[in-house]
Amino acid sequence: MKKVSNIQWLWCYYRPYQIKFFTLVGISMGLTLLLTRNPKLIGQFVEEVVVGGDWTNAWLLLSVIVGIPAINIFGKYGYLLAFQSTAQDVIFQIRHDLYEKIQNMDQTTIKANRTGTLMSRMIGDTQM
Repeated sequence: MKKVSNIQWLWCYYRPYQIKFFTLVGISMGLTLLLTRNPKLIGQFVEEVVVGGDWTNAWLLLSVIVGIPAINIFGKYGYLLAFQSTAQDVIFQIRHDLYEKIQNMDQTTIKANRTGTLMSRMIGDTQM
């Protein structure tokens, strides 16, 4: 039997979710990049409104300055929920496969190992 690394073993469970996973990583990066625009907008607000006295774009700039962090907060909340949902699905599948494997074990294998050893392996494999 070929020995696989922990990452390879875990990735086979994440494979059905890979599009969702990479989309969420992209959203996370996009929200982080969006948040980097605020200091430039604040500088523009100070230059145009506070120093220059031009109030024509003040409400627009203030709306964008306040709106970007609001979008960031709700976006982060959404992708964190999606990440956690995906992780729970993966953990459920791992536990299901583990339970199925134990159910299909023959009695000699179960009797050859102590109950504590089997339980320790199960708990160690499924705790995240």
